[in-house]
Amino acid sequence: MSWETPEGKELNKAWEEIEVGSDRSAAIIGAAFVEDSLQCALVSRMRLDKQTFNALFNGPNSSLGSFSSKISLGFALGLYDLLLKKDLNWIREIRNEFAHSMKPITFENQRMKSLANNLKFLEWNHNNPKIPGSHPPSEFSFPDSPRKKYTNTVRVLVHSLFFFCLITNRKHPDPPTLP
Repeated sequence: MSWETPEGKELNKAWEEIEVGSDRSAAIIGAAFVEDSLQCALVSRMRLDKQTFNALFNGPNSSLGSFSSKISLGFALGLYDLLLKKDLNWIREIRNEFAHSMKPITFENQRMKSLANNLKFLEWNHNNPKIPGSHPPSEFSFPDSPRKKYTNTVRVLVHSLFFFCLITNRKHPDPPTLP
């Protein structure tokens, strides 16, 4: 994770890897997209300079260096409810399964199917299209496979978290100058 956010062409190239790459690349890169989006939402609620950002997110003992700690903080701050917290943790778990397995696995493996079936935010979002920041249902197909359920959930979560980031990313006022 870095202080700088990638721009359009870089994001499109990474998303292409999710769409056409292996299941492993889809799981790992998709989770990275979600984690970056979550980090953006968290940072939008904080006063940070580059040094503080690095100490919190990138330092050797950074308290917000893990996906898990970011998920917990976002929930504690009230950025999202329990349903979204659970889906973020399922995405983290799916990513970990793919990242740490020495055996070739796919979303068709029974364990991965089971984990992908735990994802509920996509269905909730589909049923609540008028909520600000929700991803319009017409912009994605409803999943017909565990991989598609995962990648569509990632897409909707990234959209929702970046939307939250944009609406809350306001410039903090400068502190008053004392005499």
